[in-house]
Amino acid sequence: MAAGAERMRPGELVDATRRQLAAAGAVDTTLGQMALLLAARLESPLETGNSVASVSREFRTVMGWVTDQRVDGFDPVDELRARRDRRRRSL
Repeated sequence: MAAGAERMRPGELVDATRRQLAAAGAVDTTLGQMALLLAARLESPLETGNSVASVSREFRTVMGWVTDQRVDGFDPVDELRARRDRRRRSL
């Protein structure tokens, strides 16, 4: 750990995530619950280095979706449907 860096106590990432989701009005949404689950996994001592990296990327993505959704109405499910439909049309 770098000099001066403090390690978060267990539960702090989940708490911080919950506060950020609450500020966005998204705690009780599907994406909000997914973010809380991912935050809990990141705090788990059972996660390995590789899985932490993967879960961390997904956590950032989900939190980005929550933020974007609150700002401009972006819906990741609609985006996935649009991608699927484009692929089907190209076949």
